[in-house]
Amino acid sequence: MELVDKLRLEASSGHVAYTEFILKLKRRTDSLFCFFEGKDDFKYYGVRIQSATKKDFESIVCEGKENVISVKRLIDSKKEYKKVLTSYFIDQDYESAIKIKKVYCLPSYSIENQYCNKYVLQKILKHEFSIEDDDKDYETVQNLFVELQTKFHRETLFLNSWLACQSDKRKDNGIQNYLHIDSTVGSLFTNIINQNLEFVLDLECINSIEKLKSYFPHSTSISEEELNNKIIFFEKRNKEIEFRGKFELRLFISFLDRLKSEICKKQSTVFEKKHKCSLRFEYATFLTNLSIYANTPKCLLEYLDEIIKEAA
Repeated sequence: MELVDKLRLEASSGHVAYTEFILKLKRRTDSLFCFFEGKDDFKYYGVRIQSATKKDFESIVCEGKENVISVKRLIDSKKEYKKVLTSYFIDQDYESAIKIKKVYCLPSYSIENQYCNKYVLQKILKHEFSIEDDDKDYETVQNLFVELQTKFHRETLFLNSWLACQSDKRKDNGIQNYLHIDSTVGSLFTNIINQNLEFVLDLECINSIEKLKSYFPHSTSISEEELNNKIIFFEKRNKEIEFRGKFELRLFISFLDRLKSEICKKQSTVFEKKHKCSLRFEYATFLTNLSIYANTPKCLLEYLDEIIKEAA
């Protein structure tokens, strides 16, 4: 095996994260070691881990769900690490929740879904726009968002269903055909709500299997029957939790950005009063700046509580 291929295999099996763990353990033997799928996960989990555990912790990015699970198995196989405090965090993605002891599986596609709902919006309205719940604009904003989100889910049902079928194929057949979704279709979700807070997303360009194949030439073949079954499945599910999180986040950021523009006008055609907001709603900083408002699932607190009990 060529050296490059060997290094690639090791990186994809969790060895890189394992090596980082060993190096950090030499300096911080009493820390909690937290293994994440990606670099953005810390932006959501960090403050929650610190608040719940009150412990110093080290963050290790594993570059993928499989690598988080792989590095856990590596660590578990070594008796010398039995007393080292570790925790592991993965996304659900389009799959069913993965149940592995000591591994926390977020009950949503990804961390982004925990930011994008009406309850997070309520907190942002109160603390960033200073709009109280007895203000008529408070209700108006929420109704607008729910309406736009419903339309968004209708427009993205086909795309999410097709991507979920691709995920099924990878899992069932062991295929490693990662699609690089954001770099391929991410630009379609930029500015999807206009200045008047109206939905303008048009996914006509990817609303058929043939069109999606042109965007993703290396994707796996999906039959009409498989796709239709997935569409029927998603029609009955909680889409704000189970649809792709980065798509949901694009909608939420676009809504908040347009909301700020409209609701801060001297004379708005939508809202009764003028309100103020100094926060910038940008994709690059959103996960960090708005982390305090994101949902915290009860099961995450229960998982962290178990970590504390283990450390006692």
